[in-house]
Formats: sequence, structure tokens, C-alpha cells
Amino acid sequence: MPWQRLRERYDRRRGLGDILGSLFINILMRIIGTIIRSVTFLVGAFVYVLFLIIGLLFFIAWFLIPPLMVFLFITGILAIIFNGQFDLNEVVI
Repeated sequence: MPWQRLRERYDRRRGLGDILGSLFINILMRIIGTIIRSVTFLVGAFVYVLFLIIGLLFFIAWFLIPPLMVFLFITGILAIIFNGQFDLNEVVI
């Protein structure tokens, strides 16, 4: 993973300022890596839920469209026969 390589190496023979500077940079890189991983996870979870919802809508539409097509076909035929002057409540299908 690219964010696992973000670190600054130091030589133990250097002074305390260099060691503390390296410690600060390493802590900063860990925080940045955590933020990047969290954002990546949240975006992935959002896309997963979005595709789940869209998939469920398509699944429901897959079963509802054929009866709807039959209903609209019959309604269209009845509109042609009765010249659009009929009440759907009186039609028994």
C-alpha cells in the first residue's frame, strides 16, 4: 500500500531535535494515512450502498413492468374502443 511507505528514517546518532522532528513527521504521516484510509472506506461504503439501492430498484422494476405493460395495453385498447370515455373503476380485469 502506498500510504504504508510514508515515513522518515533517522539515524540514532543524531541529536534530540532530529529524532523529535522525525517522530513528528512519522506521526503526521500516520494521521494522513488514517484519513486517506477512512475516506477511501467511506467512499467505498457509500458506493456499495448506492449500488445496492439501485439494484433493488431494478429488481422490483423487473417484476412490476410486465403487469404494468399488460394493464396499459388493455387500457389503451379500451380507450380506442370507447373513444377515451370510460371509467377504470367500472372495468373488471
